Amino acid sequence: MEKKIILPDTCFCAIVKDEIMNPAGGIVDFINSTMPYCQAGAIVDTGSKDGTREKLEELAGKYKNLKIYDLNLNPFHYADAKNFAISKADTKRIFILDADERLTKKDFSQLYNSLKEDNWNHEGYKFNILDVFNEKTDTGWGLSFRLFNKSSDIRYKGNVWEVFMKGLEPFVEAADWISVPIAVKHFRPNERICELKKEFIYEPMDKGNLDNLFSKKNIEPEKILQLSRLWKEFNPQRENYR
Repeated sequence: MEKKIILPDTCFCAIVKDEIMNPAGGIVDFINSTMPYCQAGAIVDTGSKDGTREKLEELAGKYKNLKIYDLNLNPFHYADAKNFAISKADTKRIFILDADERLTKKDFSQLYNSLKEDNWNHEGYKFNILDVFNEKTDTGWGLSFRLFNKSSDIRYKGNVWEVFMKGLEPFVEAADWISVPIAVKHFRPNERICELKKEFIYEPMDKGNLDNLFSKKNIEPEKILQLSRLWKEFNPQRENYR
């Protein structure tokens, strides 16, 4: 019988909104591919309207250690939502993923063995990031500090592009953090859609002004919604990383 791998005293924390489907397979795939490997889960829904919130309730019935919370915030405030999720964890460690990110079964097994060898002695662990497009894979960028002690005073700050903070200072790296040879797989649509969303959605959002979001280059709200739908299309590369 295959040994069951569970990261001990670790809570899987995430924020979601309208994730019935996304490039990584959607909310059901997200929970089913992650919760079996964590002792607990704290998922924060920030105002879904596509059935994600209702589906989370069903999943909480399946995973008794999964708790669902609501937080209706300004759409810019990703950091506040992640901090709220972290605050709901009652475990020693926090494991952070976004809804379009995954680890494979092999990744979780390797992570468990690496941390066991380390005797869980470090305050936190840094991962690699792999962007998985429809057409190719590429070294990703972004926050790679994904597993850390809740007591380590780690928090997020910022809007769309959050900054990882330790206390009041931006956190870069510390001696009591180490890297693990595991890549978080970030599933994305084709590159052109990524460029359009950055130009017409993320950059205006980062400025903190919804007027910019709908007025830049006279883009109509329906165009924004169309881009958002394209951004959510399933990336078939997901099937290669189970």
